Amino acid sequence: AYEDESIAVVLKPAGVCTHPPADGENRRRAGASHGNSMRSAIHYALQPPPAGTPGALYRPHICHRLDRPTSGLLLCAKTRHALLGVSSAFRDREVHKQYRAVVCGIVEGDEGEVDSPIMRRESRTRWRVLRRGRSLQLGGGHLTELALFPLTGRTHQLRRHCAEVLGAPIVGDSKYGGGDAGSGLYL
Repeated sequence: AYEDESIAVVLKPAGVCTHPPADGENRRRAGASHGNSMRSAIHYALQPPPAGTPGALYRPHICHRLDRPTSGLLLCAKTRHALLGVSSAFRDREVHKQYRAVVCGIVEGDEGEVDSPIMRRESRTRWRVLRRGRSLQLGGGHLTELALFPLTGRTHQLRRHCAEVLGAPIVGDSKYGGGDAGSGLYL
C-alpha cells in the first residue's frame, strides 16, 4: 500500500496472524507453526532502509495488531525514530482508526457510542450505520453495514461490542455468534 525509508503500510489478509503466539501449541492453533504470520512476511516483503540510515531496525516492526480473521492495513516502522513516533501516536490516541463491518440484524439508531468495559478495562467504540439491507439467510432476514471507530484498543473489542452491546454480531464471527456466510469475518 505504501513504503518509504522509515515506514510502510501493508495489507494484512484475513486468516493470517499479525504476531505469532510465543508457545508451540498456540502457534499451531493460530496457523503460525511454520512462520505464517505478518511479522515473518514483512521481513521479506519490505525493502530495508538504505545503508547508513540512522537508527535502522534489524527487521521492520509492526506497530499494532489486527485479529487473525480481520483483513486491513498494518503500519510498520523501519527505523527507531519512526517506531518511537508511531508508538507515541498510538499511545496518545492520535491515530484514528476506522473499520467497516457487516453485522447480523438491525442496529437501532443511526449512530452512537458503546462504552462497555472488556476484562474490567475501559473500552469505547463509536459507530455509524452506513446502510441496512435484507438477507435471505442471515441476521433474521436483515443485515447492517457499520462504520466502526475504536477509541480504545482491546482484544476483540469491535467484535464484542457489536455482538454483546449492539446485539448484532459480525457476519462470519463464529466466536461471538455471527452467521457463517462462507467467506470469513466481514470486518
